[in-house]
Amino acid sequence: RLADALLTRHLQDHGEYPGSIVVDLWGSATMRTAGEEFAMALRLIGVVPVWDNTSDRVSGFEVLTLAQLGRPRIAVTLRISGL
Repeated sequence: RLADALLTRHLQDHGEYPGSIVVDLWGSATMRTAGEEFAMALRLIGVVPVWDNTSDRVSGFEVLTLAQLGRPRIAVTLRISGL
């Protein structure tokens, strides 16, 4: 899990969670990694996708409680670029 590894490293280096993070979503890199950066952003803000079983598509998001998340939510700014 990229988000958990990132937060663990930040905690080790700074002793606290980051307040916000910028995640770059480059078209070619996102395709190459199958969306790992986007999944990391979702994890950081504390949501999980809800899948539609008939279409295998995301139909919404479930917001995790802070108790489920076990940490504060991290504000994420997505910087998006096309091909």
